[in-house]
Amino acid sequence: MKLSSPTVSLQEVKNEKGEVLRYEGSVSTTNAKQAISGTVEDTYTGANLWINGNQVIASNPNMLNANESIIDKQTFRSEVELNNGLNEFKILAKDGAGNEIEVLLKVTRQTGGGGGGGVVSPPSSGGGSGPIVTPEQPPQGTPDKEKVAEQATQPLNQEGVTEVKLGNGVVVQIPAQALTLEKASAQVTMATAEETQKVVEQLKLDQDVKAFGAYYDFHILNENGEIVKNPSFAQPVSIVIPITGLATGDLNKEKLSLFKVNDNGSVTFVGGRVVGQNLVVELSSFSRYMVMAKDKTFTDVNSGNYPWAANEIEVLASKNIITGKTEAAFAPRDQVTRAEFTALLVRTLGLTASEGTAVSFDDVKAGSWYYDAVQAAVSNGLVTGKTASSFAPGDQITRAEMAVIIGRALKNLGVDQASTDALAKFADRSSFPTWAAKDIAVVVDSGIMTGRSADRFASQEQTTRAEAAVVIYRIFNESYKK
Repeated sequence: MKLSSPTVSLQEVKNEKGEVLRYEGSVSTTNAKQAISGTVEDTYTGANLWINGNQVIASNPNMLNANESIIDKQTFRSEVELNNGLNEFKILAKDGAGNEIEVLLKVTRQTGGGGGGGVVSPPSSGGGSGPIVTPEQPPQGTPDKEKVAEQATQPLNQEGVTEVKLGNGVVVQIPAQALTLEKASAQVTMATAEETQKVVEQLKLDQDVKAFGAYYDFHILNENGEIVKNPSFAQPVSIVIPITGLATGDLNKEKLSLFKVNDNGSVTFVGGRVVGQNLVVELSSFSRYMVMAKDKTFTDVNSGNYPWAANEIEVLASKNIITGKTEAAFAPRDQVTRAEFTALLVRTLGLTASEGTAVSFDDVKAGSWYYDAVQAAVSNGLVTGKTASSFAPGDQITRAEMAVIIGRALKNLGVDQASTDALAKFADRSSFPTWAAKDIAVVVDSGIMTGRSADRFASQEQTTRAEAAVVIYRIFNESYKK
């Protein structure tokens, strides 16, 4: 009998005659469930397999082969609930001739910190003396055990949200039907500090980008426990990563974002926003990711000369939402065009155009830098143009126009009501354009826009880059609530 178990170490338990009675193995985890899996093969009558008396595999009674070639091969995978402390599982494989292999698996569920987890597999036996039980190999690409600080796996729930949690507070939520793959599982692995350091040392980071904490591998596994390459989700997957334990020093934590770690050592900005003590991100695919920060500043903006806008400008620049007029200068006093503001808002909300959306404006040509942004804004009902055929992309945007576009965006987020006295404080309210008054009330009441002074909104005045950044920052933080 040949023993092979790459996932958990098993020991033979023998009787007085030296005959193997069974195999025993132990594993610890912090997970509430444990996956037990493998493959059963038999050359004669086919194998049956039970876990704690519950039959998982039934043999085919007609599987007789005089040449003794393996003709009955079945894969099994069973999710078992764990109680706190010691849990014991008896795995019994038996063929039609009465040959047996028995494994006693002891799983200790720890109530906090440490521990292993993942998939536990029974041993294999060769020859023709009984069923062959082959352990399931660890998924390709999953770090070796010495590289893993923590790992959790959950089967995909096609009827509801699949939630995978790590002990450090990381939570992954996959909506029902986001990925229609039968018998698949979601797996999250956090690397050790030592392994993370090795990876970070090989990364090609820009001078103003710094990595924090561990890296994470997010994977979808098929029914055989193999990694599904480049899974694409029909709906966004929510990722929550605590940031309280990150050694960020005096860095503004709002600048933290998620970056994808590529195989060639480069990184790709993904995004995310800080909500409370967590970084919240939406992903459309799985890979290796790490929390990083792009600590961007400008020479012409600081808390001294722009105390009401400096933080907002730096945070948006760190999120790749806004850029300076040059690498060093933001130009906060410069005014903003309609095309520029539309592009800012579309980028902030991550909007795209529905297939087939037509742009009917004569002054928005395909190939222009703002074409895609205007198309997405039209598709999502944010802009209608100054006339049916003109968008006027180069015109400087007024505060009233900005309020209307933001008001439509807020309506898409479920915010479209304002108190009846929202505009009462503005002495210039009689000068508000009739087409903008309702949206001005909504943006003021929601706190997205304020007046240029306590009693003056200045609806017909044009918007500066600093003002636009503050407004975009506020809607950026509002949008996560959708």
